[in-house]
Amino acid sequence: MNKLTVVESSGDADTPFEDYFPAKKLVITMGGCNFVEIFSHLTDAIEFTHFWRAVIPSIMSPSIVLHHANFEDAEVSRFVDRETSKVVYKRIEESPDSIIAFEAAGDFVTGVFKIGETIIPDIRNEVFGPAFKDIAFKEESELNKADLISADSPYYWDMWKYSFNCLYDRILKDRIQRGIGVFFLSRRFCTSELKDGEFVPLHNARTISERNLILDDIEDFISKYDGVKIMKSALSLEFTSTDAPWGGPWEYHPQGEYYAYMRAKFLDAIFPGKERGSKYIATWMAKSAQSLSKTKALLVRADSEATVANNLLTNVRSDGELVEQGIEIAGAETEVSRREAAIAKADREAIERALEITRAQYNELDGQLRERDGIIQRSHDLTQALRAECFEKDNIIAEQAHLNERLSSEIFALEIKLSRLETILNFVENRYSACKSNLLHRMVKFFAIHFDANQLRRFGFNEKVYLEENADVRASKANPLEHYLAHGMREGRTLPKI
Repeated sequence: MNKLTVVESSGDADTPFEDYFPAKKLVITMGGCNFVEIFSHLTDAIEFTHFWRAVIPSIMSPSIVLHHANFEDAEVSRFVDRETSKVVYKRIEESPDSIIAFEAAGDFVTGVFKIGETIIPDIRNEVFGPAFKDIAFKEESELNKADLISADSPYYWDMWKYSFNCLYDRILKDRIQRGIGVFFLSRRFCTSELKDGEFVPLHNARTISERNLILDDIEDFISKYDGVKIMKSALSLEFTSTDAPWGGPWEYHPQGEYYAYMRAKFLDAIFPGKERGSKYIATWMAKSAQSLSKTKALLVRADSEATVANNLLTNVRSDGELVEQGIEIAGAETEVSRREAAIAKADREAIERALEITRAQYNELDGQLRERDGIIQRSHDLTQALRAECFEKDNIIAEQAHLNERLSSEIFALEIKLSRLETILNFVENRYSACKSNLLHRMVKFFAIHFDANQLRRFGFNEKVYLEENADVRASKANPLEHYLAHGMREGRTLPKI
C-alpha cells in the first residue's frame, strides 16, 4: 500500500478563533513539519492532506519499478512505493480543485537518489521515521547502485527548477487560471537560538548562511511565475529556541510565534477579504497575554512563599541560639550548689521568654526547666534533655535551609523564564505596536514543549502504527500515547500518522 500521511480535521480540536467557516478549503501540502505545524491548527477552516517529505524533483520524475528493493519494515516499503510509483503527482492530478502549497527548505534534510531519469529521496534518514535510520541496501539493489545527489549541490537546484517548471506547465498554471491558490512557503533557516534571554549563533552558522543564499535564489526564481503566491515571514521571527515546536532548537524549527504569523498569512490568502488572519492573531495574542499573566502570578506567589520561608528560618535560628545558651547554663548548674539555683532560675525564665514564639516545640524543655527550681540532683538529667532538644532544632534549621535553597532555585528558574518571555514580547512589540501594543507587552511564547493527548489525536496519532514501529514499547505493554508524550517525543521517535 502506498504511504500517505493525512492530517484531517478533528471534532475536538481547539478553535483558533470564534468565526464561522461556511465550507472548508481543500489543501494539499508537500514538505516537512512546518506545514503540519501551520495547518494542523486551522482544521476548523481547512481540510488538508500532507505528503511528508515530498520534494519537487521526485514528484515530477517518471515512475520506476525496483526489482531488488524489498524491506522488512512495512512503513519503509510503503514510502518507497509512494516515491517510485509517483503517488503524490497522481493525487495532485486527481484533486483539480485543491489548493497546493509547497516549500524548498525541507529538501536540505536529505539528498536524493537518481536512477536513470527517476528521482527518489535518500531514505536512509530517521527524519522519515525510526525504521529508516539503519537501512542498508543489498549489493544488487538499484538503490545501492544509484547516484546520490546532495541538496547542497548546484546540480540539485538546477534539477529542482526544471522539475518545478514542468509542474507549473502541467498542473499549477491551469489551477491558477481557475482561481485556485498555489502557495510557495519561502522560509530561511534559523541562524541563532534564543537561550537564557540572549541570541546565540548556531554552531553551523556558515553552512546555514550558504543554504539561505540558495533559498534566496529559489524565491527569486518562483517570483517569476505568474499566480504563485510567495508566503514568508519577517526574518526577525526566524530564530529557534528550546520551546520551538517539533523537538526544540534546530535551524529547521522556528520558535512558536513564527507559526502563528504564517497561519494568519495563509488564512488571509485562502479567504481573501474575510480578515481571518487578523482575527486569528488577535485571539492568539489574547491567549498569550493570559499565559504571561499566569506566569507572573506564579512568580509572585513563589516570591511570597520564599519570604515566608526566610522569616521562618530566621526565627528558628534565633530560637536555636537561645536554646544553646540555656544548655550552657544548665551544664554549669551541675557543678554548683543550691545557692546557684537562683541563677539557674533566672536563666530558665530567659529561655521561657524565647520559647514563647514556638512554645509547642519546647513544651518538654519548659516543663523540665520549671522543675529545676530547688532540684539540683535533676540538673544533669535536664542538661541531657536540652542537648537532645537542640539536636532536633538543628535538624529543623537544616530542613528550613534546604527548603529556602530549593525555593530560591525555583525563583531563579522562573525569573529566567520571565526574562525569555519578555524578550519574545519585545520582538512582538516591534511588529504589532501600531495597533496592539497593550497586548504585545503581555505576550509569551506560543506553546510548551509538548503536545497533549487531544492534540496528538487531532494530528492523526495512530497507536497501532506506533506499537508496530517501536518494538520496545510493544514489549513493555505501555500505552502508546502516554509513552510518546513521556518519552517518544524527547527521544526523537516519529509521530505515526494515519
